[in-house]
Amino acid sequence: MNHCLRMYYHPRGLRVAAVLSFGFVCILFLVADRRLVIILSSSIRLDAELADDLLLIQLSPSLPNITKVQGLRDNATASDDKRASKSHLHLLIPATTSNRDLCRLLFSATILNYPVPTLLNWGAPEDSDPFVQHLAKVNKILTYLKGIPPGNEDDLVLIVDGYDVWFQLRSDVLIRRYFAVMQAADSRVALELDPNVARKNDVRNTILFAADKLCWPFRDGRRPACWAVPQSTLPANSFEPFDDSTASLAAGNAAQSRARWLNSGLLMGPVGDIRALFEATLKSIQSNYVIGSDQFYIANLFGEQEYLRRLLKPDPDLPSAGSVEIPSIDPGKRTEFHIALDYESTIFQDIGAYGKFISWLRFNGSEGAANLLQDGTPITLHGFALHDDIAASPPPFSNEKNAHWAFGDDKGQTEIKSILNSLPLDLSWRDIPLATNLVTKKAFALIHFTFENELRDAWWDIMWFYPHGRQLLQASITPSKAPILEVPIGGHMI
Repeated sequence: MNHCLRMYYHPRGLRVAAVLSFGFVCILFLVADRRLVIILSSSIRLDAELADDLLLIQLSPSLPNITKVQGLRDNATASDDKRASKSHLHLLIPATTSNRDLCRLLFSATILNYPVPTLLNWGAPEDSDPFVQHLAKVNKILTYLKGIPPGNEDDLVLIVDGYDVWFQLRSDVLIRRYFAVMQAADSRVALELDPNVARKNDVRNTILFAADKLCWPFRDGRRPACWAVPQSTLPANSFEPFDDSTASLAAGNAAQSRARWLNSGLLMGPVGDIRALFEATLKSIQSNYVIGSDQFYIANLFGEQEYLRRLLKPDPDLPSAGSVEIPSIDPGKRTEFHIALDYESTIFQDIGAYGKFISWLRFNGSEGAANLLQDGTPITLHGFALHDDIAASPPPFSNEKNAHWAFGDDKGQTEIKSILNSLPLDLSWRDIPLATNLVTKKAFALIHFTFENELRDAWWDIMWFYPHGRQLLQASITPSKAPILEVPIGGHMI
């Protein structure tokens, strides 16, 4: 059966309809008047029939009062809807085509109240030249960011890889944790640098990346992206007494090393700062192409940032001459991009070399204890507690007024309520199994399958939402959703 994807321009905004044939997984998107419909079957395949100039697919976000983003065509115009003092969360997913793994990502985002995503570079053919391919990815992200209207520099952007990422926790938890992690990173800067020096050099943290246990692409570990970056905030004995002080030593035993190197597959931050970072990344690729990996160039910028931050310290800790590559930075070149890493997997959990330290816990034990299921037998683990932000999030199957399903007076509400009533509404976050980092003792918001891709199939049916996936999906397809946050966080209402 042929597959097709068509764009329809409409006076009230953008409509996107994708008609897909059935293979092993199947999905249908229909976006109109802030409505997203996703129909999942047992599997998926999609091929796009696109206009020559169609490089982005904008799925109109479901957040209230969000502005349509221009950039699809040169003559596209942004909506002149009045926006209150609210900020918005933009979810961007680079993906050229569909498969089962993209379906899983979109499914988890939909049921957990994330905004409808923008799929970047959709339908574009994979270029055999890695240089062209990575230029296209960075270019499409920049196209989107540059299309966001002026005055929205503080909107938050979440960019995730399309084929190896799942969501686990609601969007309100993610946003609360983002501001908490940034505040903690700024506190570390305040301990290391004189406040006047930090202010003069605009040293602060706004862009959060996932942390890896390997400096990748590794090469020889001499580049600043490998040696100049800070050590993890985790204690040195988090895994076992093992010297992971250098990239080379960590590479020898990645599983026992702390994560401290940038992974570009998950990132979050303000529109303005991410745009500046990707402009610098694109310039680096164009001027000094080395390898087909956008992570290589972004990590290099992070390495330069951290090298210059070292030089600002009263007593800089620098390696001996000739042992590593010292950055050659032209006068006037920007090096401060406000990058920080999620060292403790508070939001982003990269799985590479971390797999054996991830388990599913139910936090329904006594205070400070959780239950781990092993071979069907519960084992009590002490020192684990459900974090307050998860406990404060609307319950996983709740249809109470502060949950993200908003009924209003729309047609179909009776049917949706019926679907909700078939769910285990009495269960709280303490009653469901959450993938948890046993070292940091945190249940994370997103999981990223780096290096250990085979775990995607092994772990999917363990996720808390899997047994009730169809009902959750049907209940999530509502004409409108409640705002993510009910009170400001970090000066933002989202």
